[in-house]
Amino acid sequence: MVLSNLKIGITAVLYWSFLKRPLTVRQWIAIGILTMAGTIDSYGSYVSKGKEFSELYVTMTGLLMIAAQCTVSGMASVYAEYILKKQQEMSLHFQNLMLYTWLIFINIIFWIFEEVRDEENVTRFQLFRGYSLTTWMIVVTQVYVGIAMSVILKHASNITRLFVVSSSLSVTTILSVLVFGLHLNSFFFTSLGLLLLALYLFHGAR
Repeated sequence: MVLSNLKIGITAVLYWSFLKRPLTVRQWIAIGILTMAGTIDSYGSYVSKGKEFSELYVTMTGLLMIAAQCTVSGMASVYAEYILKKQQEMSLHFQNLMLYTWLIFINIIFWIFEEVRDEENVTRFQLFRGYSLTTWMIVVTQVYVGIAMSVILKHASNITRLFVVSSSLSVTTILSVLVFGLHLNSFFFTSLGLLLLALYLFHGAR
């Protein structure tokens, strides 16, 4: 989770290189600070569980895999923005329908493959087994998150999406304090300060 924040910087580089969107030096600095804010926030969550820095275990294979994951994720976001903006006149919901039809098809193939392999399971091929009201609430929430992200990609940019996602982490932490009585640490306040600084630098650069 700590290293996955590299996705912020990688996405920005892909956004700049593939979509040919210019970014000023000040905006690049803001993106670097945003990456740092996300990293500190993730590490703060790690420390809040009572673990120490010495317990973090990283290998070269792990670094390569997280770099690949961040690159693929960033490329998917940048390409999604390209597709959505390529035909501005087309309905966003119709574009989402076409995009997610492929995703549903691919996931069904993987699901069937996994179900065929799991020969000992007596409830095989029951697509919604184990689903509860909470599960469906999560599904519905993710549907609205997906729609919101597509609106941002079509009418704003991937950089805006990065700031929205990073800001949502701080909002989630604050809600966790109110709902679950979570205790805040210095890492949260540091990451929040860096987030606000990044917002000021990036949007003040325009």
